[in-house]
Amino acid sequence: MIAGTLFVLDDTADEPLETWFRNGRLPALDVHAHQQTFGDGTVQSGEAAASIVKEVDVPEVATVANKDTKSLITERREQNEKMHIDWVADVTGTGIILASSVEGTEFGDFPVGLFYSRTGQEPRAQYIDVEGLHTHWDDADELDTTWLNAAEDIDGEGSSIDYHDNARSSEPATIGLGFGRFWDGTVMRGVVYQSGYVALYNCDVASNAVQFVAEEILPHCYEDEDELGSGGDSDSCVRCGRDTDTNDDGHCIVCEDKLEEEAEEDDSQTTIEDLDTVTETGGESDGE
Repeated sequence: MIAGTLFVLDDTADEPLETWFRNGRLPALDVHAHQQTFGDGTVQSGEAAASIVKEVDVPEVATVANKDTKSLITERREQNEKMHIDWVADVTGTGIILASSVEGTEFGDFPVGLFYSRTGQEPRAQYIDVEGLHTHWDDADELDTTWLNAAEDIDGEGSSIDYHDNARSSEPATIGLGFGRFWDGTVMRGVVYQSGYVALYNCDVASNAVQFVAEEILPHCYEDEDELGSGGDSDSCVRCGRDTDTNDDGHCIVCEDKLEEEAEEDDSQTTIEDLDTVTETGGESDGE
């Protein structure tokens, strides 16, 4: 299984990640594997660790002034804690990073600050438009199974989670989706949540995980949670949601090229089908 919270660099890095230790101590980034992948990227995987400062509630026994009574109180104190994560990343291609655990998503938090310092590019947390993704996959008849459907209540006051047979409702998931999705000759099984967490249960190849996320999850991601389900702002591609210069149709250059390719394939297929129809019905042909 490969799983983690999804980040995307604000721009691709010039070089792949390298193992790094700060004077032999934490924080540290350990690169375990490199895989050449689709496009120009290099998918890598490894571990990272850091000593972070957290505020925790510390219990104390206190004596009430001028009384012979005691009570239990808590005080907020800063405490050092060592944090260890696994990660998968493609910093030179798609910019995707999956971090198994995260302590905050701001610039100085772990592992955001560590990846920023090693790439020179800021990792930006991604929110997933689960409803848009579920609807797109369902309309395209690409879902093998839907085993989890997490959605907000209509009144917005709570949420519900349905599993297995109960998850196959007519209403799309909005918070979390457990899926079996036809992809690349197999069925990718996993779960996605609006928070940006992705788990691919039957995937243990880092390059496959990155490719699936890039092709199937990223087009439904936003950096601003308020943009979920809105199709993004005027500077975002309506197909992939990335911040970019868009054309009059609202598509970025990459998506526009992809749509043109798909249209050409459809036209070619239609021409072949028309020729078959003419032949079957005894239409005109050379020599008649």
